[in-house]
Amino acid sequence: MEKTTILCRVLGDFRKTGNERLFHCPNCKHSKNKLSVNIDKDKFQCWHCNYAGRSVYRLIRRFGSFANQQAWLELASDVDLTLFDELFN
Repeated sequence: MEKTTILCRVLGDFRKTGNERLFHCPNCKHSKNKLSVNIDKDKFQCWHCNYAGRSVYRLIRRFGSFANQQAWLELASDVDLTLFDELFN
């Protein structure tokens, strides 16, 4: 499972623009996709109500189920150890 799948379970369908995914904002419930989520930068912002944060997990924790939270944390805890080896060689 990937992070986009978890976000779709929590926030619904999205429209992709560049590196960002646009969802309906669960905070203001605007009729258009105004919640911009950037998984790479781990940030989100609604362009209508200015609901924003520096951690996408905050969205999952507030609006998702416990199972979604656990799945997100499992994906976030995956660390690429090859980068660690390259760093100290």
